[in-house]
Amino acid sequence: MSSKSSPNAAVLRRPHAFTLVELLVVIGIIAVLIAILLPSLNKARTQANIVNCASNLRQIATATLAYAADNKGFLPERYGYFNNNAPPTLGSFTDPNATYLIKDSGKDYYADNTTFATARLHKLGYFKSGKAAYCTINYDDSSFGYAAFENINGHEWPTDKSTKYRSSYTYNPHWQQWAPAPTRRTAFSTTAKFPRTKVLVSDIIKSQQYVGHKGGHQVPSWNLAFIDGHVDTVRSQEIYDQMGVQGDYDKSGYSATDSWTIFENYRDMLEAADQGKDLKDNPVGYGSKTKARVAHKAGERDGGKGSI
Repeated sequence: MSSKSSPNAAVLRRPHAFTLVELLVVIGIIAVLIAILLPSLNKARTQANIVNCASNLRQIATATLAYAADNKGFLPERYGYFNNNAPPTLGSFTDPNATYLIKDSGKDYYADNTTFATARLHKLGYFKSGKAAYCTINYDDSSFGYAAFENINGHEWPTDKSTKYRSSYTYNPHWQQWAPAPTRRTAFSTTAKFPRTKVLVSDIIKSQQYVGHKGGHQVPSWNLAFIDGHVDTVRSQEIYDQMGVQGDYDKSGYSATDSWTIFENYRDMLEAADQGKDLKDNPVGYGSKTKARVAHKAGERDGGKGSI
């Protein structure tokens, strides 16, 4: 018997190659699957960022409560609480920049009364990682991202003496008017005085540009932490649109971090949305730009005179 293989056997052993049509079909199926899965993956990533951010705020709120328990109910001072006199005396909250600044340039981190809000909590050990003072979504932002402040001149956050440090969270954003100087002081300096419906810490309140949780198919969102330690997520296209209507600046040309007027518009809308109020039922604001603003009840406005 011959040991040579027959021509037919060789044909049977030849590997089968994809035709162009089959290859295009496979590519088409993969493309369809990606199109189906991608929105879900983006949605999951977005939700994960919101959850991580909410976790940061919960840490800050919990640290604040622990600090207050050790300090007769008082909250950590906010930036601007002391002025630059020697020795320092009470300062005035002239603008909302004080809600996110946590250490001034030229100040020694290790000296007394040089750190504020989240930096004070971190310095005293109420929370460990400086990352908790920054929203995860804007980690690389040059103005409000943790990466910009993590290590400066070889100094860990927030210890570099020459640097003015910011957090990407707004802290205790409430003030009230006093007749004697300083005229603008913290409205709620203790846990006992802090209203349960007022925000303690939130994603930074500034403009559309700095709304971290937005884009794609998600509704613009903000995380808000309250004095009892719980955190809510406010999802509102309307508030985001209002930031566009009112713009980055008020009628005097000041931004939401320079003017309490425009800042309070946005803060009040977030608090009201969290309470389930319809913003269109409260058309109070400044000038013709404002289409929706939550009205304060008599005596409720943070700028009103009252005791701390």
